[in-house]
Amino acid sequence: AEAGFFFGEQLLDRLAERGCTGFGGAPAHLVRVVEPLREPRRVPGLRFWVSSGDHLPEHTIRRTADMLPDVSLFNMYGLTEVSGRLCILPPNQIRRRAGSVGRPLPDMRVVARDELGRLVPPGATGELYVDGPLVMREYLDDPQATAAVLGPHGFRTGDFGHTDDDGYVWVAGRRDDIFKRGGEKVSTVQVQQVLLAIPDVLDCAVVAVPDDVLGHVPVAFVVAADETLSPRALLKQLRPLLPAASLPSRIMTVDAIPRTGSGKAVRQALFDLLGES
Repeated sequence: AEAGFFFGEQLLDRLAERGCTGFGGAPAHLVRVVEPLREPRRVPGLRFWVSSGDHLPEHTIRRTADMLPDVSLFNMYGLTEVSGRLCILPPNQIRRRAGSVGRPLPDMRVVARDELGRLVPPGATGELYVDGPLVMREYLDDPQATAAVLGPHGFRTGDFGHTDDDGYVWVAGRRDDIFKRGGEKVSTVQVQQVLLAIPDVLDCAVVAVPDDVLGHVPVAFVVAADETLSPRALLKQLRPLLPAASLPSRIMTVDAIPRTGSGKAVRQALFDLLGES
């Protein structure tokens, strides 16, 4: 057993050495494996890859099919409070519904509601609520925290997104991932997706930083493939790809994105980096 992340082809080498037939990890694992690849890679014996946790960028989903042609990708969405796994997008739907986390498991229901708890129609963004037999009963010895997330509509996830007419779920991000900049909505997830689609970007994270005039502004932390890549040059590439309100007010190049063991970016550590600079 080994702890930590093995990014890039190093991870594929480890899987090949050990004869692994499948791998399950966070989106950060898959992003760092397939984005740097310049030609398809075949790993003997590796049949499937399960990605769950944070949002998996659409660009990475499509690139996985091209760079790992022998590997079936399962995109999943889950929460600890809902028995870990909740929605599954199988390989045969990956290209057709890139960006979706799939449909809920049998007997589970996922819907989007507005700030008043009212159902919103398919395609409209709202907070995602979950109902069904896999929802937890309570947080142990914490009735206040339990009351904050469990109610007549089921479990309030804190994630925002929408469903489509066929019941597939699309996750836009956490409550903190969507904010207003000068009155216009900005999604840190959208900014991250666009950044990761740029070949010179190996990894990135985006946070909303308070601003006295605009309310909040996006700040991007980027791991660059080429150390000569400047924030100014990167911003120039972003201008035609993002709405003006979504353009990062600042881009910081870093050696690595601080992440938890499950691959999620550690926001406080990013804010600490911002403060140090």
